[in-house]
Amino acid sequence: MTWTATPTIGDTGDYWYRFRARRTGLPYRVWKDYGPANTFQWTDADYPGNFDIEVSARDRIKNTVSTATAHYVLLPNHSGDRPVLLDTPHPLVLLYSAPPCPGGSRMKVRFQSMDGFVQDTPYKACIDGLGMNFYLAGLRAQTEYLAYHIIDSGDSFEAGPVLTKITQAVTADVPPSTVLKPAPADSPLPVVLQETVFANQVATDLAGQLIWYYPGAALSFMTRPTGQGTFFGILQDQQGDPWNQALREFNVAGLTIRETNAGRVNEQLLAAGKRQINAFHHDALRLPDGNIAVLAGVEQLLTNIEGVGPTDVLGDMLIVLDSNLNVVWTWDAFDHLDPHRKATLDEQCSPNACPPLQLSRFAADWTHANAIEAAPDGNLLISLRDQDWILKIAYDSGEGSGDVLWKLGNGGDFRLNGGDQTLWFSHQHDPRYEPLSTDRLMVLDNGNVRRDANPNANSRGQVWLIDEKAKTAQVVVNDDLGRYSLALGSTERLPNGNYWFVAGFLPDTSGISTEFDSSGRAVDSMRTAAPVYRSYRLSSMYGSAKGTR
Repeated sequence: MTWTATPTIGDTGDYWYRFRARRTGLPYRVWKDYGPANTFQWTDADYPGNFDIEVSARDRIKNTVSTATAHYVLLPNHSGDRPVLLDTPHPLVLLYSAPPCPGGSRMKVRFQSMDGFVQDTPYKACIDGLGMNFYLAGLRAQTEYLAYHIIDSGDSFEAGPVLTKITQAVTADVPPSTVLKPAPADSPLPVVLQETVFANQVATDLAGQLIWYYPGAALSFMTRPTGQGTFFGILQDQQGDPWNQALREFNVAGLTIRETNAGRVNEQLLAAGKRQINAFHHDALRLPDGNIAVLAGVEQLLTNIEGVGPTDVLGDMLIVLDSNLNVVWTWDAFDHLDPHRKATLDEQCSPNACPPLQLSRFAADWTHANAIEAAPDGNLLISLRDQDWILKIAYDSGEGSGDVLWKLGNGGDFRLNGGDQTLWFSHQHDPRYEPLSTDRLMVLDNGNVRRDANPNANSRGQVWLIDEKAKTAQVVVNDDLGRYSLALGSTERLPNGNYWFVAGFLPDTSGISTEFDSSGRAVDSMRTAAPVYRSYRLSSMYGSAKGTR
């Protein structure tokens, strides 16, 4: 449903608009925080029933707020006690509408193509008297699927009737994927989520067949899957002010379920006495404490630091939001790092390489953060590409000071075991702990500094063994990707013990994702016809990007 707020006094552009929704009788949740858009596409497909939709319009000059509400009844799709299987506007997503199941039990939907690829949705709790809906995603076009629900009552399972439906054709312009080396039959995690840039984000099977794509205008960055069928995306408007720079959480149908913008966040930062941001960029993820961490750009005009006279210097802020999009914690590079330490290759901002600048047409690209990782001890890692460092920050599950606990990388706090300085990563991406590990850190080493010295140097997929107490670091995996990726890329350990490394930005603007075995041999690989920021192997479109060990 699209809701539109129309002011009775003045013009639409005289106000900022916030949209909240709730199931009648429960607390409101912010779906779209204050911003210039007066429309709101709403969906709450889990359970039918009675809902309240609220819009607050805030006068941009007087700062006064007016509120209006509407009541909406979402009717069930199921027919009596029989489920139905329906098309959605997304040709590769179906809607399964199930009748009520007994309270205290739970339900999921199992669906498969006729060739036997089986997928399950996550379970949802049964509520007496309420049916429920499930989006089925990860489907090939013009293919027949069967689906049925499973009720888990705790001591038994009950299956519903089998329904069938043929998916629609895809007309969207999406980047194709080509298999360079086929995956073995027993290769795990059969869904490949390709988070491209400059094109629609896609998912394929291991044969390169399209099974999902983001249906809206291409996101600037698609970041981490949550594991519950939702994802985070970042939208940048290079010509817009902070109010036009958005952070969005959306579901497999592409519908937004949570959105804020840099202008609204700036209001909260200003009230807390903190610096302003220009836009969100590169990464957002849900933390173990349920909050949302996101990266944002911070500009400072500094004199005689990055050059003679005043210079716009672009740093980074790590912002943590609660489920209602309130700022609850921040970390600012200008408060914890020395701007006299310039970017290692003296990077300057170029179009589309930096968040939209607000203070100047040009800026020194000082830190260029590109990833956040939740550390097992409740702290956070942040990857600073242009410093060639990975920092551990005292987050302490939201109670931390933000102090830099250590810096990993050349010139940092760790002694390199082995002594070969060319082992150090540079301009790295996607540092992530291996599953169930507290001391093995995967890193995609783009290798820009090595490449600057050696035109034949390739990018590498690495695993570092970190001893935080002794401050020693040792490379235990150092897979040569066979090519140089100027930027982008990701890391993942698969359940079979192999690694999935991505050379994301090749000279032909494609990206290649490769599985490496324990000997460093390429087991399979896939090329995507667009730069690939990250590539994740998932069990399904509802899987997380964590894997198992």
